[in-house]
Amino acid sequence: MNLLAIRVERRAVACAFFHGDHLEYSDVRQLASNRQKALGTTGHFVNWLLDAFPVESVALEPVPPGNEIQRQALIAAIKYSLLERLLPVREIPRIELFEAYGHPPLRSRHELRSVITTIWPILNGTHAKLFVQDAAALGLLVQVERHFLINT
Repeated sequence: MNLLAIRVERRAVACAFFHGDHLEYSDVRQLASNRQKALGTTGHFVNWLLDAFPVESVALEPVPPGNEIQRQALIAAIKYSLLERLLPVREIPRIELFEAYGHPPLRSRHELRSVITTIWPILNGTHAKLFVQDAAALGLLVQVERHFLINT
């Protein structure tokens, strides 16, 4: 199953495309501080990904309740694009990621990113790649869970 994992931040959108448990592609787009420009860039990026790859499902990390209006708007735009294409979306909260990648559960994104860059050293690098690491963690979790469900 082909999965697109998307991580949204206020000023960046990162993705990781998986074919099974194999990471095929990852990228990040930096966003303008202007909401309309950020929404336009996000929509263009997500639609380009959906056209470029045979996506069958999507994983997103939901925005925690609070004042993150920019992230909420970006995720709403992404969900709209996904709904138009009838793609199923799985939302994985941050705490679930932390629990999945360590026992006892990880306590921070730094620890999670350390695990991910151990798996994929190529994802180590610039500040922008931090969000790609988050998307990769999200995608791998969903794909491994799916694999275990199919093979039980």
